[in-house]
Amino acid sequence: MIEQENKIERIRIEEENIAAEKKTEPISILSRNLRLLKRIILGKNKPSMFLRILCWFYLGWSLLMIIYYGSVGLLISSSAIHDKAFEAIGGKYFFVYACLHALAFIGVVFMWRMKKIGFYIFSIPTFIMPFLHLLMTWNWRESLTEKSNKIELIIFLFSIISVGLFALNWKSLNLIKKKEHVHEE
Repeated sequence: MIEQENKIERIRIEEENIAAEKKTEPISILSRNLRLLKRIILGKNKPSMFLRILCWFYLGWSLLMIIYYGSVGLLISSSAIHDKAFEAIGGKYFFVYACLHALAFIGVVFMWRMKKIGFYIFSIPTFIMPFLHLLMTWNWRESLTEKSNKIELIIFLFSIISVGLFALNWKSLNLIKKKEHVHEE
């Protein structure tokens, strides 16, 4: 019995020593700065699990699209890409598209922080994206069928689904309770 108690005591002491060593290990500068950056961008409060998953997906997606469309626009503008299809569209289209994704990224960050303004900042560029090619190549002489061919249907469906999924979390946005002052007469 005494031996077993001694074993348990030694194991407890070893666990405490291991825990003490872990606490004294210095945190790397990179990990500390990444945590700080995450805290600055995403804030203190965590949204619901569904909204967190949705936000992480759209943060990643928007970041990839900003990098892709920005770099393609840069390559077209610098004449590094000699593709007739890309050159016909022009680098300006890709830069505008990257800016729209940057706005959507900012909107998602605000929604992570549970601000309703983030929903609007996300929704407006998300609904403009499918019509961007039409808006940037607008010609009054084109027929309606030619114009409708310039609307990106897949992006349009993706936009509707995206905004719809964030709209499901409308009630969870702005959960900061405002104090109502009762005036006593």
